[in-house]
Amino acid sequence: MSNIILLSKDEAIEYIEKCRENNVDILGFDVFLVYEDERIHPFLEYSKDYSDSYHNNSSRNWDIAINDINEANIINNRFVYEVVEKGFAY
Repeated sequence: MSNIILLSKDEAIEYIEKCRENNVDILGFDVFLVYEDERIHPFLEYSKDYSDSYHNNSSRNWDIAINDINEANIINNRFVYEVVEKGFAY
């Protein structure tokens, strides 16, 4: 079984900034809601996949990811995020 690290909006943005500082590409992020009884529900409609732009070398996606997380947080400020990057450990 695989573990995932779920980050608050502020933690996710901080992580993306650390990736930027270390020149690590952002491949996307997944959005979840954790309920009081600890059930986790994915919200795929707000998750983002930037891997196409990564493979096309068109963008590092740091600013795009931060903007998209801020927009998702407006919809529900209880969302948590799993940031997917290319080979970086926080």
